[in-house]
Amino acid sequence: MNEKDRAEQAEVLRKLIYQIAAALRSPLRPFSFTEHLAQVERDVKEVTEFVQAEIRPTYTNIPYLFAEGVRATRGFENEFNRLKSRVLDYYVDALSEQIPELAKALEAPPLAATKAEMRRETRSYAAKEIMPVIEKFSSAGEDICLQIYAWVWDADTTSLVNRVAETGIGAPESVLATYGMLGLLIDARKAYDAGNVEQAYSYLNDTSFMVGMREGSRGITKHLPELTKKMHQSYLSHKSRAKKREDSVKAVELFCKLRPVNAHGEKIAWDKGIVAAMAIWEVMEKDAHEAGIMPALRFSGLKTLCERLVREEKEGSTLNFEIRWVRVPPDRGSSVFD
Repeated sequence: MNEKDRAEQAEVLRKLIYQIAAALRSPLRPFSFTEHLAQVERDVKEVTEFVQAEIRPTYTNIPYLFAEGVRATRGFENEFNRLKSRVLDYYVDALSEQIPELAKALEAPPLAATKAEMRRETRSYAAKEIMPVIEKFSSAGEDICLQIYAWVWDADTTSLVNRVAETGIGAPESVLATYGMLGLLIDARKAYDAGNVEQAYSYLNDTSFMVGMREGSRGITKHLPELTKKMHQSYLSHKSRAKKREDSVKAVELFCKLRPVNAHGEKIAWDKGIVAAMAIWEVMEKDAHEAGIMPALRFSGLKTLCERLVREEKEGSTLNFEIRWVRVPPDRGSSVFD
């Protein structure tokens, strides 16, 4: 490694230490798995207590998947019929988005038909007419679902964005995706009837996976206009936060560089956070003025950061450090301290 490479790596390490110090925790206080696990426990406890107190009671008189005693009844037939019913509903929804006339008919049924009857007829059409067509192909379910998966995960950003922008839906919400799910259910039924229970459940699992993809996609695309606006706001906010983090790192660097010196010309610790903040702010304001911008880090935030660093130094931590490269001779073993 030449001198230039060593200098570049030293600079990367120096910046990393400053970045850690600018964050909420001291770089000299090691990560505590005990603290992390305690936080995990608090998070889980908070959610479960809320769900048991506020959400589960609302399902008291409504059958749902996680109700006590329900899991024992979730054998193949129940799971197959539950998934089939859901996918048929998806088919009606997807087809009505693709065919505006159907959407209007479902909303305002012709003649004396009710909305429920119209929906039931469309579901019946899918079960009696569409499924036999899909069944003609040996691996239609897997093939179609792999295509949907590829459109979501393997497509380039431009293609993915264009597809959603043109259709208003994600690939897992499409009519084609429902064909794939129905194909998997067909394969599940065949495997179960043939006595291959494990394979049958594997097809049910794949169907559930596709259902999850569809639900996740739907949860986003149904709010696309509001989401687009909010994402733009978040993007601007992210740029602001990134600049603030950059200023915080710069402040930590100046905290070390601008330390006061004693009579021997040696750098010493800051006595007060406010003193450090004022000295650093003067430099940061000057640099920002020359660049024609305003510091992203406010003085109040700088003062809080400096007070924390001063407090940690008084507790025994310090940000005085030196980076050295040491060449270890081959015959010295694994330690440079022998």
